[in-house]
Amino acid sequence: MDDFQARLIENLKKRHEGQIRKAAERIAEHIGYVLQRLDSGQPMSAEHYARSIEADAHEMRERIRALDAIEETLGVLAEGGES
Repeated sequence: MDDFQARLIENLKKRHEGQIRKAAERIAEHIGYVLQRLDSGQPMSAEHYARSIEADAHEMRERIRALDAIEETLGVLAEGGES
């Protein structure tokens, strides 16, 4: 793999990691809203935030899977280069 390809892969990994971080931060923020709703006696009004948490968690899982695939591919490429 040449330097250009390595930079592309590293940028792709960083993009996924950045999006995972943003989703995690949104989840943390929305959990705060859910707790506020519970404390105010209005748990049913938290459904919007619960849906957002679910969507962000799904995005995180997909991006983590993408990072796994990238790492697996890099491992295969490295093994192929050793032959």
